[in-house]
Amino acid sequence: MKVLLIIIGILILITIAVASFGYYWWSQHGEQFIADTQEIMNKAGEFAKEADSFACLDKVNEMIVNCESIECTLHNRFFLSECLAIAKYDVDFCQNIPPASDFIQAADWKQQHCIKINKNDTYCEGVIDEVIIFCDTKRDLL
Repeated sequence: MKVLLIIIGILILITIAVASFGYYWWSQHGEQFIADTQEIMNKAGEFAKEADSFACLDKVNEMIVNCESIECTLHNRFFLSECLAIAKYDVDFCQNIPPASDFIQAADWKQQHCIKINKNDTYCEGVIDEVIIFCDTKRDLL
């Protein structure tokens, strides 16, 4: 029983520490993060006006190369999501993209895509996951 109480106590302390760090980070960087995100979304919208789905993916592939932080990953993911939503949809774009419900194939596809662009890490996979979500949405509409 003592061990269980100690484990629960440690988990509560970790939760408090993570929440405190999150609050501190947001209070220091939140406004700038929102402004940067809005700027990224605007750039994506402008880019997408003259682009198709493949061009959106190509552009984010370029952006991912120097991405080494969660903030960068989120901004790239927002860019890709906005770009794909606005750009002209190419019917061939989702042809070889597995559905998110097929976890193993989806994970393998993301990893292979990131290897292909020489960026095999979780930052890349976190951004590229947006392609799978987009294609699932398109499949649902058909």
